[in-house]
Amino acid sequence: MAFQIVQSKSVQTLWDTCSDRFLDELGDNIGPGGFDSYLWITHRNLRDLLFERAFDRGLPGWLGPPVAFFSGLPELFDVRLKPIGPIRRRALIRQLAVEHGRRIFDRDPGKAADMVSGHMLDGLFNDLLPEGIHPERLQSLLATFTADRFALQRNEWIVQVYAGYLDKLEELGMHDVRSRHALIAERIEEGQLRSALNGAERLHIYGIYTLGTRERMFRALQAQQDIDVVAYVAKEPEESELAELSNDVELVANGAVIAASPVVQPAPSAVQELTWVAREVKEILAEGKAEAHEIAVVARSGHDDTRQAYRLLTDAGIHCTARIQTPLAEIPAIKALLSILQAASSNWSYVQFRTVLDHPYLNIPLDLKCIDHVASNGRVEGLDEWEEGLKTLAVRIRETRKEHEFPGLSAAAVAECLEDLGKFRAKIENLESSHTETEWTQITLRLMEAGVFDFWQRILTPVDSRWDIVRLDEQGVKQFEVLLKEWAGLDHSDQRINVSAWRARLQKVLEPEELELSTPSQKGVQVQSAKDAALVPFLYTFIIHANDGEFPRHPGADGIFLDEERRALRKLGLPFSHREEELRRERSLWRSVALGSETRVAYRTTDAEGKPLLPSLMVPLHNPEEQIPRNIFSKDQNGNYPIPLNSTQVNELAALEFAETIQGNGSDKLPKVTSADPPLLDQAIVAAVAERHRGIGLEATNSKHSAIRPNPWNGAVRDPVVLERLARMFGDNYLWSAGQLELYSTCPFAFFVKRVLRLEGRAEADEQLSGTVRGSIAHDLLEQFYRETKENLPSFLSGKTLQIFDRIAEHLLAEREASGEWLGLPSLWPTARRSVCEGVRAYIAWELEYLDRKAETPQLIEHAFGFRDPVVIRGRSMKGTRVGLRICGRIDRVDSHSDGDQVRHHVLDYKLGRIPKKSGYTDGSVLQGPLYLRVLEELGLTVDKCRYRSIGSPGKPQNGAEIRVGSDQFEEALLIAFSVPERVRSGLFEASLAANAGGWPPYFPGREICRSQEQLESGNRFDA
Repeated sequence: MAFQIVQSKSVQTLWDTCSDRFLDELGDNIGPGGFDSYLWITHRNLRDLLFERAFDRGLPGWLGPPVAFFSGLPELFDVRLKPIGPIRRRALIRQLAVEHGRRIFDRDPGKAADMVSGHMLDGLFNDLLPEGIHPERLQSLLATFTADRFALQRNEWIVQVYAGYLDKLEELGMHDVRSRHALIAERIEEGQLRSALNGAERLHIYGIYTLGTRERMFRALQAQQDIDVVAYVAKEPEESELAELSNDVELVANGAVIAASPVVQPAPSAVQELTWVAREVKEILAEGKAEAHEIAVVARSGHDDTRQAYRLLTDAGIHCTARIQTPLAEIPAIKALLSILQAASSNWSYVQFRTVLDHPYLNIPLDLKCIDHVASNGRVEGLDEWEEGLKTLAVRIRETRKEHEFPGLSAAAVAECLEDLGKFRAKIENLESSHTETEWTQITLRLMEAGVFDFWQRILTPVDSRWDIVRLDEQGVKQFEVLLKEWAGLDHSDQRINVSAWRARLQKVLEPEELELSTPSQKGVQVQSAKDAALVPFLYTFIIHANDGEFPRHPGADGIFLDEERRALRKLGLPFSHREEELRRERSLWRSVALGSETRVAYRTTDAEGKPLLPSLMVPLHNPEEQIPRNIFSKDQNGNYPIPLNSTQVNELAALEFAETIQGNGSDKLPKVTSADPPLLDQAIVAAVAERHRGIGLEATNSKHSAIRPNPWNGAVRDPVVLERLARMFGDNYLWSAGQLELYSTCPFAFFVKRVLRLEGRAEADEQLSGTVRGSIAHDLLEQFYRETKENLPSFLSGKTLQIFDRIAEHLLAEREASGEWLGLPSLWPTARRSVCEGVRAYIAWELEYLDRKAETPQLIEHAFGFRDPVVIRGRSMKGTRVGLRICGRIDRVDSHSDGDQVRHHVLDYKLGRIPKKSGYTDGSVLQGPLYLRVLEELGLTVDKCRYRSIGSPGKPQNGAEIRVGSDQFEEALLIAFSVPERVRSGLFEASLAANAGGWPPYFPGREICRSQEQLESGNRFDA
């Protein structure tokens, strides 16, 4: 019988020819049998088009339609063997590969324990199984292939594993789904084609653009003598693989006319590319040029591109149909389950543990404030340590006398958190120990049960009516359950693995697995992969992401044969495709999509990181300069903006037009704009005004800018109730400290967050010794050293003096270690300990010589004041108001110096690193020194000056930011300090930094809180 090839340069003409000839041969026969012809097709779109054409001819329908999808051919030929699952298949191939590898290579080619992670041979079998290559033929052909010793061993290894795999399938009564084309070819070779087609005399085949893995099946169709076969393929400049099967080739030239050359549109990004497609599609639909299902948006793969295209087109109000592939490992619900295993693998470290506790798919009612507080006090690993940390926190809360030391926490809340932690541990206790793979599959399945963490209830609860996410999660978890149950049914060893190894194996299993879902509606714009759209006649076809390496896609290596070897083996008769053949098939795929009635091609000129991209070699010649503007709302030649696609763009355009109008409008009349959501536009206008007054850091600010001074959008509190509360909180009896006054003067908003709202950021403790603790240790060492030596102050740090320091350091650091305070990771603490000691030792060595040279003596060390007995200092504010400040604090050191008959005192403040600038006295960013001098005067001491020294840089400088009592800077600093309380009670808390404060400190609230990080140019915020 004849095997004919029908070709056309137009997909529409090709389909018209196929469908008309098929329907002509059927005539008015409606079945259920006795059809003269049968049709094999690849996609449901082709079936729908056929049924519509039959209906137009007056056919009411068929009983037992003589139409089959290629995916339904196994059923048509009664192939009933049970398919082997992916987990069992990978495990079996890997086991055979390891067993034969040890024998042939005399070494272990892989880890036998990890049986489900797949093997490189599994990919090689993709070529062999569809063509039904027998092991004997494989062995004989490989034997004729010239090879060295290693290649001979490799070839034997491949043959033995392949033969063992087929034998095992036969023993299990299963088949590999990849061999379905070979099984169908066998049925055809056995003469079962006519019976499979219910006695039809002619078979039409449509939708196949290349032989691919169907070569044996098509050669069986070519060789059989029962019925006529007609295959329809696109006419290409290159010779088609299918056309080579027959000398009877018919070229159909008449019919639909295709455009001479596709429209090509470069785009700067994926969003701009799809935005252009959406506008084009909307224009076609609005003008009635085509129905929605007659338009296709085609990407090379059905992964990210189709998903993104479907989402953007849907948001633009375009009714779409898509079949979207999603890797199981990327499905949100499965990622939630994996996060539990990830946290357990990390031994419940803070970041991973908190991710689990705060996951929206998991109902775990642990108080995150308690967890955050425990983590901020030290690195925690293991649930036992978390439990112990919560117990310690509860004790500290009960014993504390400071009202605001634990904001938002109570002993009762911590106790409840401890109880909830116990319940959590009961649900995941099995994750703590090692198990066999079978046991791990059961444990993982139990984590997905409805009562555990309310997992299924949360999966089935939509957020913002996103039922597509619910469907994705539900189907993905069900497919995951099937995989786990199949895994549990394998023959496992008794080897026990921990949760980390289990999570790694589970991740490997999920990586190649995908979930494919079609959208509920079938008559929208068809968003498809290229393989689904091949040879389907659409009126309009948009090919997206037509970039080099993407479409056509570059083939990859399999790690077993070199491309030259594959090419040679192909000539010998083995179905191993090589690079040239793969690229040839990719070009055929492109043409089978691009030969529609009207095709438009879009590609991206840059990737998400801004790196340049090249168009595909299949993209026709065009002008690359005609790229879409990067700005979505760029005006055209007539000065008009493009029509917005969705509500978001409507609002963006409304805001843009509003801004343009008010900037160019000299009158007081407000402009009229159109918004998809008027309340949202109202909020946007208010937000824009607020940001403008705060300053957004994109322009230079001067002393008159609203971002520098307090205003309703920048820290100015106006609510009478709040102002009354501030007056009570910071009244005459409020106990100030120099640090608080200095913090306000430096940045009022930082004071507002810390002292008014009493909010503190919580983060996991550092791995290394923190700067705060390092400074505290250094201060303690200096305090104890000078307390012990001040009565007989040495001139040098040597001999007994050095022994005194070493003894003090050893005792103090031992106390710190025993206290449970977080000193960094234990492995890093010895280095940090030595560094602190050496730094303080070097500082003391310098300072003892300085004190001896200057005849100064430490008198008061870590001198506390104002905590028990009130200390009140008085002065005037900037406005001239008399002010009395109740003040407390701790002065690092007060040194005495004899000036004739009078003893004068100098204040010294240690800094671990950088010391403040002297200019800070003029804007209030440095206030400690003047305030401490004023306090000592109040206490009856004769004072002279204050200075700062860096412990980390001894003597550089000797006396930094030195200020003397009575100097202009001293008096100005006190004026600022006495002005702070009144300003606080007035509700002025602007988010701007003092002029001489340096850069924005990392421990201040960030831009996401402050909304700006402005800084005064000069002067201070207290100027009238």
